[in-house]
Amino acid sequence: MHVDIKTKGIELTEVIRSAVEQRLAKLESELERFGTAVSLEAVVGKTTEHHNKGPFFRAELRVGLPGKSVYAEAENEDLYVAIREARDKARRQIVDYKGKFEDQAKVTDGQSSFEL
Repeated sequence: MHVDIKTKGIELTEVIRSAVEQRLAKLESELERFGTAVSLEAVVGKTTEHHNKGPFFRAELRVGLPGKSVYAEAENEDLYVAIREARDKARRQIVDYKGKFEDQAKVTDGQSSFEL
């Protein structure tokens, strides 16, 4: 699975790239049902340059599915926790949509109304 990773206010190091890819790999089993028509973009970085307290890092995920776009975001003092929280929010949306997607396929007698 290819993930397009962007940063805001921080440098994209190999450690950050690896952490994002590792955490988002757990979405792969949920996304297999949709085939190659899936796009995944992650934006990680600082919320602001002058914060000293509170949520300092932000992670945003955009997942393009057939017929739907999923967006999830999270802020936390720890970048890696923010990534995990955004992933979990996106996963819940994907699972909900996957159920509706599969139900729609059953209603049309095995022929999905979505183009893959």
